[in-house]
Amino acid sequence: MKNENTQKKSFFERSKTKNGRFPTGYFVLFILFCLIFIVSAVLLLCRSCVRPKNKISEQYYNKNAKTDVKKGELAENPINFKDLQAKNAEVIGWIRVPSTEDEIINYPILQSSFETEEDFYINHDIDKKYDRKGSIYIQREDINSSDFSDFNTVIYGHNMMNKSMFGTLKKYRNTDYFKNNRTVYIYTPSYKENGQFFPGHIKEYKIVSAFIFDDRLIPTAYNHFLDDEKKQSFIDVCKSPNTLVKNVADDLDVTVKDHLITLSTCTSAETERYLVVAKLVKDTETK
Repeated sequence: MKNENTQKKSFFERSKTKNGRFPTGYFVLFILFCLIFIVSAVLLLCRSCVRPKNKISEQYYNKNAKTDVKKGELAENPINFKDLQAKNAEVIGWIRVPSTEDEIINYPILQSSFETEEDFYINHDIDKKYDRKGSIYIQREDINSSDFSDFNTVIYGHNMMNKSMFGTLKKYRNTDYFKNNRTVYIYTPSYKENGQFFPGHIKEYKIVSAFIFDDRLIPTAYNHFLDDEKKQSFIDVCKSPNTLVKNVADDLDVTVKDHLITLSTCTSAETERYLVVAKLVKDTETK
């Protein structure tokens, strides 16, 4: 009977000394195990927070391109769209958001064709491989035109913890950062159709506001901006958001005749989106 009870005891109970304490060796091993676990968890967290090298911008973005030209001249397009579109024909543009800090947004913009699943690029990279961080993209041509000629083009990207994709948009919650980082560039490719040349574009936008919005799809919520009433309704929201989390510029007028882009990303709440809205202020044609 004594042996049977002994066998039923746990490993830790059997490991105790006569005075009820654990041997020093077991205690040391336990502490080491805890330390290894904590260090591993911290390293894993740090790795997920480190911004990865933006190899695609290094490969396809030419920071030395001649973009300031005289009136009537075509500027150089900083983006190597020829190679980008050879890689993936669904590349329709490029977004660059300069920053007073090291991290900038500098990525191609993709748009699913009607042969590709809608929102395909929410979790696929430029090579059409599954990637949880996805790509920067706009919705199909029936929602937004690929030339950014609509009243409001909504551009989607994930709010990544490592600050890639749209992970730095949250910085616009800070009023000083908002005031000092107001420019967004959209680049589009030149192309030929039926023997006619159509220039590319460098579109410069100024940020109007940044704020928390609900999780509705903006084009659907505003009836695809088919009338001026819906356009004005969105402008009113941008100029006076119904949220405590907002920054609004007081030096820009916005009308229903303007062209806007809305950068949209997720927040920690499933029912919210964080929006950065900008107005087109300059359009330069490129080779």
